[in-house]
Amino acid sequence: MEIGNPPLALALYKRKSFEHERELRAVAFEVEERSQDNITLKMEPLRNGGVAVPVDVEKLIGKVYVAPKTPGWLRGVVESALRQYGFSGIPVVQSKLYDTPLY
Repeated sequence: MEIGNPPLALALYKRKSFEHERELRAVAFEVEERSQDNITLKMEPLRNGGVAVPVDVEKLIGKVYVAPKTPGWLRGVVESALRQYGFSGIPVVQSKLYDTPLY
């Protein structure tokens, strides 16, 4: 597996400035050959375009943050979209990134 492969690098690496997001990423490969000593991976999309994994979205997402200067109407649009798709339990909060630090 070559880490320099651009599609794979996009899935495995992120900028340091986003490390606070603490996200979980999963990458799936089709296994072409498998032996006890050697696994050869096909670096191709899965035949069906992906793997559906059932998850409870409201357990994965604690809050949706909007940018500090997002206008109230846009925050309302985000809240409306969450309700429309059945995620009304996920709060939408304004980021305090530009507030005076507490230190």
